[in-house]
Amino acid sequence: MRQPVIVQEDYGVEIGDAFEPRFNLAPGQELPTLQLREEGGLVFVKPEWGLVPAWAAKEEQPSAHINARVETASSKPSFRQAWQHKRCLVLAEGYYEWPARSTAGRPQGREPYFLSFPGQKPFAMAAILDRSKTKAKAGCAILTKPAAAEIEWLHPRMPIIMESGAAMAWLKGGDPVGHEASLMTTQVSSYVNNVAHEGPRCIEGMPGLFA
Repeated sequence: MRQPVIVQEDYGVEIGDAFEPRFNLAPGQELPTLQLREEGGLVFVKPEWGLVPAWAAKEEQPSAHINARVETASSKPSFRQAWQHKRCLVLAEGYYEWPARSTAGRPQGREPYFLSFPGQKPFAMAAILDRSKTKAKAGCAILTKPAAAEIEWLHPRMPIIMESGAAMAWLKGGDPVGHEASLMTTQVSSYVNNVAHEGPRCIEGMPGLFA
């Protein structure tokens, strides 16, 4: 996320000095999120990307979940408690995908695409979080659903992206209702494939490759 002012206006939350612009976030790193305080109002928090359930024992060395399928998250043991009690919003201006296979003439391999709304307006993704005995801080998993038809060639699933009204309803216990507006896909360079790379170069488009 790089535009905190818009987020502050949409959600009425003060982000302040906790904000750090990022262009290339990877699992295990801190995600910019909004959470609902028990006393009401929102707070900006940065959990790790990767949820390990609270009940996981240290000796099990469980894997962290970066995503959770919306169809099963409410009942799956790894996510059930987080779904019921520990919801959040992950903030972003876009996200990356890499085509898993060639489809209808589309490319195959590690060719990254950046998905965003026109003008790269910030949006919120439905997510859940939990903190296990194995971690020093809470971890977060982004909820996914079947991908929209126009971007299914990139990946069969996509995050649940919500407008501010639906996002607040999700935090207060409602179902995660996705925003159906079309995303713009831009092929970017393989520079972003290295998690150590950061900065605007990560989202620079390749000439003539907009869909």
